Amino acid sequence: MWNNRPEDFDAGPRGGLEAFGDGKAGAEKKYRNRKVRDYSPDMEETREFAVETAQREPSEKCEQRGSVRDFSLPAVFWRVLKPLAILIASAVLMVLIGVSAYDYVKGNYFDPVSSDASIVKTIQIKAGSSLSSISNILYENGIIRNKLVFQIYVDFNDMGSKLKAGTYNLSPSMTFDQIISVLAAGTGTRQIARVTLTEGMTVEDMAGTLADKGVFDEDEAKQFLDICADPDAFSGYSFVKDAQNAADPERKYVLEGYLFPDTYDFYKDATPTEVITRLLDRFRQVFTAENEEKAKAAGLTVDQAITLASIIERESLPQDFVKVSAVFRNRLSEKMKLQSEATLRYVLGRKPPYTAEEQKTDSKYNTFVVPALPAGPICNPGKKAIEAALNPDPDYINQKYLYFCNADLEGNLVFAKTLKEHNANIKKYNELLAAAAASASPDATP
Repeated sequence: MWNNRPEDFDAGPRGGLEAFGDGKAGAEKKYRNRKVRDYSPDMEETREFAVETAQREPSEKCEQRGSVRDFSLPAVFWRVLKPLAILIASAVLMVLIGVSAYDYVKGNYFDPVSSDASIVKTIQIKAGSSLSSISNILYENGIIRNKLVFQIYVDFNDMGSKLKAGTYNLSPSMTFDQIISVLAAGTGTRQIARVTLTEGMTVEDMAGTLADKGVFDEDEAKQFLDICADPDAFSGYSFVKDAQNAADPERKYVLEGYLFPDTYDFYKDATPTEVITRLLDRFRQVFTAENEEKAKAAGLTVDQAITLASIIERESLPQDFVKVSAVFRNRLSEKMKLQSEATLRYVLGRKPPYTAEEQKTDSKYNTFVVPALPAGPICNPGKKAIEAALNPDPDYINQKYLYFCNADLEGNLVFAKTLKEHNANIKKYNELLAAAAASASPDATP
């Protein structure tokens, strides 16, 4: 129960009556007109605690609640502006770091190598060069600072497929954009080399000639030979596919015989693939469907016909081609070994004479050993030799000529039907050689 009896309050300094006195401090006024529970012994501790709390000094309350915040104008402004100031300072720092990083990257990767525009270098970009290859050439010649960065820049600008082959004059003072602009415009000059590939050349001979004429460097010459040995990229040509299918494991170069000899104008930046394509296309023009039918009628595949033509090419002068063809066709019909020194030369890599032991060299190219055509062509024959292989001299076919040897020192041949006649012809030639050697000797009398 509640009442307003004054006697329920203490009269001392902690008493409730003082809380209602006139002129008391603000902390005491809060108890004015407040109802207080009736006193009981059980409530004494509670009442005293309440009164004690009321009598505490304001400073004690502040300590209990925490420090009082400063609401002065500068303090308020600082509390508002402090996060913003930190944010601005951080942004400025990031900008400074970014600018420094940009300057570093730009200066070390993107800027021109030199400011001297008088420095000019001649750069050759070969046809079919990849972006990586072009970047490497530019870097090695000191035109750009970094290969990878240049590649990324070109790719980012979608210019990778637009760079053209040619010979260009570039300066290390040029920017990426300037370099790309020149290469994309294709204003470089492409130097041309006239190359004569003669009848009877091997693929190795051709590789050397193309290198001598500046069409190939050392690596490209090797690549040329590698493709000739394994021409999967050219299996679209029917005669190449047939040669691959018929190729003996011992065959050295599948394309031997099919790189047609002629005079060509090649760009000096031409790739081995481009050169081989030109030579195969020329062969396809020369070896017509009619030629293929003639080979078939003679019981020869295209590859066998070209193999025979290659031996004819290396064995004689053009005027004797059809006669030599007749001799070889007759020997093949009789199941005789061709015994062509030209095939042994292909194996040994040098000119005759050859010893009896060398004639026994174990190779499927050696027609002193194999009783048929060799493993493949031994050179790249010309048109006349191909036609002779398909059109042997009919008289020599019918009269069964089986032998020939040199008749003189100029390369003309003499033919025989029997071994006896052949040995007599060899004897005459050897006597001719001996006489020539004697006349050339320093001890010979004038």
